[in-house]
Parts: sequence; structure tokens; C-alpha cells
Amino acid sequence: MRRHLREIFTRYSMIVGLIPLVILFELVGRSGYTIAIPTLAEVVDGLETAAQRTDLVALIGTSLQSLFIGYILGVVVGTIVGAAIGLNRTAEEIFGVYVNMLIGAPIAAFVPLIIALFGLGQASIIITVFAFTGIVVTVNSMTGVRSVDSSLLEMAKSLGASKRATLSRIVLPSALPFWLAGLKMGMNRAFAGLVLGEILVAIVGIGGLIIFAGSSFRMGELWALIGIVVLMSLMFASVIGGLQRRFTSWSISTERS
Repeated sequence: MRRHLREIFTRYSMIVGLIPLVILFELVGRSGYTIAIPTLAEVVDGLETAAQRTDLVALIGTSLQSLFIGYILGVVVGTIVGAAIGLNRTAEEIFGVYVNMLIGAPIAAFVPLIIALFGLGQASIIITVFAFTGIVVTVNSMTGVRSVDSSLLEMAKSLGASKRATLSRIVLPSALPFWLAGLKMGMNRAFAGLVLGEILVAIVGIGGLIIFAGSSFRMGELWALIGIVVLMSLMFASVIGGLQRRFTSWSISTERS
């Protein structure tokens, strides 16, 4: 019985963990302490109001288009730059300073510069998503490449393996778990960049709906829209997490053994 309950708790741990937060949210909403926290009934009403918009699907589609373009660009560039820094000292000397700068500085601080360079439009939103995603993927790719067991590299070298064979059979498989983890974190960061871009750069998409609901003090609709964004972020991150578990199960089994 305990084992069965433990399995249920593990499977639905995220939902169980949200229960205290939902209860606290409802209690604060009912207390009337602040207008910023509505009751759950008001959030449901806000969700119904948002769902009645004829342009809701189109706005979400526009947001997802910007998200995926920026995310894919961030993954491609981040993977290449991160792997290059991890493998090549010259690349580290060239790009390392920029990576360290972006890690330490809040990406949001660069949004005004992005607006000045790319204008008020979808391009700026895509670049914002790219910036939020790219740095995470870069760091994880770099870390993954550098985490390769040195004894395996020495063994490959002693056996006369070529650089290409060493890269494809030792370095890349060892870096895969870190890279996939970067993809998952990058997706969460991409949604943050998307909403920030749509609010600050151009009031469009679901970010535009959020800022409009907030400025109109329609708190039920505001929290409903925030919930939609969070739900989409969790959904896409869980898909990447499933791929991560599938393609790195060999790594987990090796660690446990």
C-alpha cells in the first residue's frame, strides 16, 4: 500500500506540490487583502472571457511562431558556440568573454538595445527569445563537452582513434545529457523571453493580452492568461524532458550501476 501511494505521489508530485499554493491563493483572494489576487472563481471567469475572444487562437499562434523561430535559432547557435568553446581553446578565448558577460548580466537589460537595432516588431521578439534560449544552451553544451571522462579520451588516443571517431563516439554521447537538459531549460527561458518581448517590444500575441488585462485591472483574466503561458511552458518542457529520459536512460543506468 505504501509503495502504491509512493508511486502515485511521485507521478503526480507536481500537482501535489501545487495544492498548498492554490489553497493559499484562494484564501488571499477571498480575504480581499489585495485586488491583485482574485479568487479561483474569478480566474475561471477570466478564462471564459479570454476564450470568447475570436482572435485568441491567432494571437497564440503568432506567439508560438515567434517562440519556435527564436528557440530553434538559440538551440542551433548555442550548440555550435558551446561545443566550439568546449573543444577549442581559441574559440574559448574569442567567445568566452561574451558568454560570461551574458551569464552575469540580466538579458532583459538588452531589450532596449534589441528594440533600437530591430525595431518594434516580430523580429525583436524573436531576437529576445533567441537571447534567452541561446545562453542556456551554450553553457550546457560547453559543460557537456568538458565533462567527458579524460580516461576515455586517453584510451581512445592510445588505441589510435581519429579525432572524428573520438568526437562522434565519446564526446557527443557524453555531452548528450547536458545538451538535452539545456534544451529543456532553454524552453522555459524561451517562454520568459517571449512574454517579456511581447510586453516590452511590441504589445502583440499573448503577452499583449497579459499587459492589456493587467492595465485594465481585469485580474481574473490576467491570471488566466498567465496560467495559459505557464501551462504551455510546462507542456513543451515535459515533451523535451521525455526525450531527455528516453535518450539518456543509458547514462542513468550506468550511474546507478
